[in-house]
Amino acid sequence: MTRKIKALLLVVLALMVVFTFAACGHQHTYSEEWTSNATHHWQDATCNHDEKRYEGEHQFGAGEPNAAGTELVYTCRICKYTKTEPIPVHQHVYE
Repeated sequence: MTRKIKALLLVVLALMVVFTFAACGHQHTYSEEWTSNATHHWQDATCNHDEKRYEGEHQFGAGEPNAAGTELVYTCRICKYTKTEPIPVHQHVYE
C-alpha cells in the first residue's frame, strides 16, 4: 500500500473510534429517582428519556408480614419497589 492510502485509512479508523465513543455529542444527565415496572428498575436520562442507566432486575429481600398478617411484602433493595404475596393459610389435619 502506498503511504497516502495508509494515512487515509488511519484517519478513517481514528474518526470511527472518536464517533463511537461520542455517539450523541453530549454528556447525559440522569434522574436520581428510580423508575420501575413489575420486574426491572432503572434511572431515566433527563435529557432524553430513551436513555437509561443502572437498568436491572429487582433484588428482593426476605418478605415481611404486613400489619394485618395476611400478606408478605417484598422490597427491592435498590429501588424500593414493593410486591406482595398472600401468606398461605395453614390447614390443620385432624385424625
